[in-house]
Amino acid sequence: MGLANTHSGGTFDAVAQGEFVTVGNFSDAIAAELARAKLESAGIEAQLGDEMTVSIDWQLTNALGGIRLRVVAGEAQAARAILRDTPEPPASAMPGEALNAREVRAERAAKMALFGCMFAPLLLYALGLVVGVLSEPGELRPMVRRQLQLSIALIFCALAAIVALGVFLFVGK
Repeated sequence: MGLANTHSGGTFDAVAQGEFVTVGNFSDAIAAELARAKLESAGIEAQLGDEMTVSIDWQLTNALGGIRLRVVAGEAQAARAILRDTPEPPASAMPGEALNAREVRAERAAKMALFGCMFAPLLLYALGLVVGVLSEPGELRPMVRRQLQLSIALIFCALAAIVALGVFLFVGK
Protein backbone atom coordinates (compact mmCIF):
# COMPACT_ATOMS: atom_id res chain seq x y z
CA MET A 1 0.00 0.00 0.00
CA GLY A 2 1.64 3.26 -1.07
CA LEU A 3 1.43 6.69 0.49
CA ALA A 4 1.15 9.42 -2.11
CA ASN A 5 3.35 12.46 -1.82
CA THR A 6 1.81 15.10 -4.02
CA HIS A 7 4.43 17.74 -3.19
CA SER A 8 7.50 16.11 -4.67
CA GLY A 9 5.79 14.15 -7.38
CA GLY A 10 7.16 10.89 -5.97
CA THR A 11 5.39 7.99 -4.34
CA PHE A 12 6.46 6.42 -1.07
CA ASP A 13 5.94 2.72 -0.57
CA ALA A 14 5.82 2.28 3.21
CA VAL A 15 6.27 -1.50 3.00
CA ALA A 16 9.32 -1.36 0.70
CA GLN A 17 11.08 1.64 2.27
CA GLY A 18 10.16 1.21 5.93
CA GLU A 19 8.28 3.27 8.47
CA PHE A 20 8.12 7.03 8.44
CA VAL A 21 9.22 9.15 11.36
CA THR A 22 8.61 12.79 12.08
CA VAL A 23 11.77 14.90 11.96
CA GLY A 24 10.18 18.31 12.37
CA ASN A 25 6.96 20.12 13.24
CA PHE A 26 6.01 23.51 11.81
CA SER A 27 3.27 25.99 12.59
CA ASP A 28 3.01 27.36 9.05
CA ALA A 29 3.01 25.77 5.62
CA ILE A 30 5.74 27.98 4.17
CA ALA A 31 8.36 26.96 6.73
CA ALA A 32 7.35 23.30 6.37
CA GLU A 33 7.60 23.42 2.59
CA LEU A 34 11.01 25.11 2.75
CA ALA A 35 12.29 22.40 5.10
CA ARG A 36 10.88 19.65 2.85
CA ALA A 37 12.54 21.23 -0.19
CA LYS A 38 15.83 21.49 1.72
CA LEU A 39 15.72 17.76 2.48
CA GLU A 40 14.78 16.81 -1.06
CA SER A 41 17.61 18.95 -2.44
CA ALA A 42 19.92 16.83 -0.28
CA GLY A 43 18.46 13.64 -1.78
CA ILE A 44 16.17 12.70 1.12
CA GLU A 45 12.57 12.11 0.14
CA ALA A 46 10.19 13.80 2.56
CA GLN A 47 6.48 14.28 2.97
CA LEU A 48 4.33 16.71 4.90
CA GLY A 49 1.53 15.56 7.17
CA ASP A 50 -1.54 17.67 7.99
CA GLU A 51 -0.35 20.50 5.75
CA MET A 52 -3.73 21.03 4.09
CA THR A 53 -5.65 20.70 7.34
CA VAL A 54 -3.52 23.33 9.07
CA SER A 55 -3.63 25.59 5.99
CA ILE A 56 -7.42 25.41 5.80
CA ASP A 57 -8.16 25.55 9.54
CA TRP A 58 -5.17 27.13 11.29
CA GLN A 59 -6.92 26.83 14.66
CA LEU A 60 -6.17 23.10 14.60
CA THR A 61 -2.39 23.69 14.43
CA ASN A 62 -1.73 23.07 18.12
CA ALA A 63 -4.21 20.21 18.38
CA LEU A 64 -2.53 18.37 15.50
CA GLY A 65 0.99 19.21 16.58
CA GLY A 66 1.53 21.41 13.55
CA ILE A 67 2.58 20.30 10.09
CA ARG A 68 4.72 17.19 10.39
CA LEU A 69 7.77 16.71 8.20
CA ARG A 70 8.31 12.98 7.78
CA VAL A 71 11.07 10.89 6.25
CA VAL A 72 11.85 7.18 6.07
CA ALA A 73 13.22 5.99 9.42
CA GLY A 74 16.62 5.10 7.93
CA GLU A 75 17.17 8.67 6.75
CA ALA A 76 15.89 10.39 9.91
CA GLN A 77 19.30 11.05 11.45
CA ALA A 78 20.65 12.62 8.25
CA ALA A 79 17.46 14.66 7.84
CA ARG A 80 17.68 16.01 11.40
CA ALA A 81 21.32 16.97 10.82
CA ILE A 82 20.38 18.90 7.66
CA LEU A 83 17.53 20.66 9.43
CA ARG A 84 19.73 21.46 12.43
CA ASP A 85 22.35 23.05 10.15
CA THR A 86 19.72 25.22 8.43
CA PRO A 87 19.89 28.76 9.84
CA GLU A 88 16.73 30.24 11.31
CA PRO A 89 15.35 33.38 9.68
CA PRO A 90 15.65 36.52 11.82
CA ALA A 91 12.90 36.92 14.42
CA SER A 92 11.51 40.05 12.77
CA ALA A 93 10.89 38.08 9.56
CA MET A 94 8.93 35.29 11.24
CA PRO A 95 5.35 35.46 9.90
CA GLY A 96 3.83 33.79 12.95
CA GLU A 97 5.64 35.89 15.53
CA ALA A 98 3.42 37.09 18.36
CA LEU A 99 2.46 40.74 18.44
CA ASN A 100 2.92 42.84 21.56
CA ALA A 101 -0.06 44.52 23.24
CA ARG A 102 0.49 47.83 21.42
CA GLU A 103 0.59 46.11 18.02
CA VAL A 104 -2.56 44.15 18.86
CA ARG A 105 -4.35 47.44 19.61
CA ALA A 106 -3.07 48.87 16.31
CA GLU A 107 -4.49 45.88 14.41
CA ARG A 108 -7.76 46.22 16.32
CA ALA A 109 -7.89 49.89 15.32
CA ALA A 110 -7.52 48.92 11.66
CA LYS A 111 -10.37 46.41 11.93
CA MET A 112 -12.61 48.84 13.79
CA ALA A 113 -11.92 51.55 11.20
CA LEU A 114 -13.04 49.16 8.48
CA PHE A 115 -16.18 48.12 10.33
CA GLY A 116 -16.75 51.74 11.31
CA CYS A 117 -17.57 52.48 7.69
CA MET A 118 -20.71 50.38 8.22
CA PHE A 119 -21.42 51.32 11.85
CA ALA A 120 -20.30 54.88 12.61
CA PRO A 121 -19.83 54.59 16.41
CA LEU A 122 -16.98 52.15 15.78
CA LEU A 123 -15.09 54.98 14.09
CA LEU A 124 -14.87 56.80 17.41
CA TYR A 125 -13.65 53.63 19.13
CA ALA A 126 -11.07 53.13 16.36
CA LEU A 127 -9.97 56.75 16.71
CA GLY A 128 -9.49 56.23 20.44
CA LEU A 129 -7.39 53.11 19.78
CA VAL A 130 -5.24 54.98 17.26
CA VAL A 131 -4.65 57.86 19.67
CA GLY A 132 -3.75 55.37 22.40
CA VAL A 133 -1.28 53.51 20.18
CA LEU A 134 0.31 56.73 18.92
CA SER A 135 0.70 58.10 22.43
CA GLU A 136 2.75 55.10 23.59
CA PRO A 137 6.53 55.19 23.08
CA GLY A 138 8.36 52.64 20.97
CA GLU A 139 8.58 51.36 17.44
CA LEU A 140 5.99 49.39 15.51
CA ARG A 141 6.80 46.75 12.93
CA PRO A 142 6.48 48.05 9.36
CA MET A 143 3.39 45.94 8.62
CA VAL A 144 1.61 47.13 11.77
CA ARG A 145 2.70 50.73 11.16
CA ARG A 146 1.22 50.54 7.65
CA GLN A 147 -2.06 49.16 9.03
CA LEU A 148 -2.17 52.02 11.51
CA GLN A 149 -1.58 54.59 8.77
CA LEU A 150 -4.33 53.07 6.63
CA SER A 151 -6.73 53.01 9.57
CA ILE A 152 -6.04 56.72 10.26
CA ALA A 153 -6.76 57.55 6.62
CA LEU A 154 -9.92 55.43 6.63
CA ILE A 155 -11.18 56.95 9.89
CA PHE A 156 -10.75 60.51 8.66
CA CYS A 157 -12.25 59.79 5.24
CA ALA A 158 -15.29 58.12 6.84
CA LEU A 159 -15.72 60.93 9.39
CA ALA A 160 -15.43 63.52 6.59
CA ALA A 161 -18.10 61.66 4.62
CA ILE A 162 -20.39 61.60 7.67
CA VAL A 163 -19.90 65.34 8.27
CA ALA A 164 -20.49 66.09 4.57
CA LEU A 165 -23.66 64.00 4.61
CA GLY A 166 -24.84 65.81 7.73
CA VAL A 167 -24.14 69.21 6.19
CA PHE A 168 -25.92 68.20 2.98
CA LEU A 169 -28.97 66.87 4.81
CA PHE A 170 -29.39 69.56 7.44
CA VAL A 171 -27.85 72.72 6.02
CA GLY A 172 -28.55 72.14 2.35
CA LYS A 173 -32.34 72.39 2.78
